[in-house]
Amino acid sequence: MSAVLPLGNRRPLALPAGSVETLKWLALVLMVLDHVNTYLLGGAHPWMFAAGRTVMPVFSMVLAYNLAHAAPGAAWRTARRALAFGLLATPAFWALRGGWWPLNIMFALAASAAAIGLLEQQRTKAALTLAAAAGMVVEFWWPVIGATVAAWYFWRSSSWQPAVAWALCMLALTPVNGNCWAFGAIPMVAVAAMLKAHPARVRWVFYIAYPLHLTILWSLK
Repeated sequence: MSAVLPLGNRRPLALPAGSVETLKWLALVLMVLDHVNTYLLGGAHPWMFAAGRTVMPVFSMVLAYNLAHAAPGAAWRTARRALAFGLLATPAFWALRGGWWPLNIMFALAASAAAIGLLEQQRTKAALTLAAAAGMVVEFWWPVIGATVAAWYFWRSSSWQPAVAWALCMLALTPVNGNCWAFGAIPMVAVAAMLKAHPARVRWVFYIAYPLHLTILWSLK
């Protein structure tokens, strides 16, 4: 069995207690607003669309942070969980989008977590192959996988190289979004890190909320 990728002499970068939960709840609210605007209001409110462009980077960074601080094997459990809820969300997602392609964001996060699991085992070629293949069919394409992996490296080492890689992924996402609002995730994380909020931690809240809110929007539409 391949050895687990070592951390070196640096400890994973830690955020204050409650910051991660604050980011998750904020991103969840913005995601619902964005989807309401897109699927029920016909994109009538540009500010909702702009705010929604921060959601994927925030959830990606939260996922990367949790995996950077988790025990070995957590990446595979996360990948399986995201895949399961991605499948649950698929009927409503396809109906709202009017087609099967791309696969929803849960599949992108599942692929990202699986790639991290492979990197932890030093199976770099397998991780690159998975990222290349999954990036062709998931929402937000290759940038979301690259950004999640880069954020994982950053939370583990706090070095500048993965930060630059993350920024390049966000830059590559700009043509997909049509704007640069994905970079808004940076001040959101910075502000959350300074807050002393301690929101309640509800396990799997995002996983459950994702297919649930899409199904509700589908039924309303």
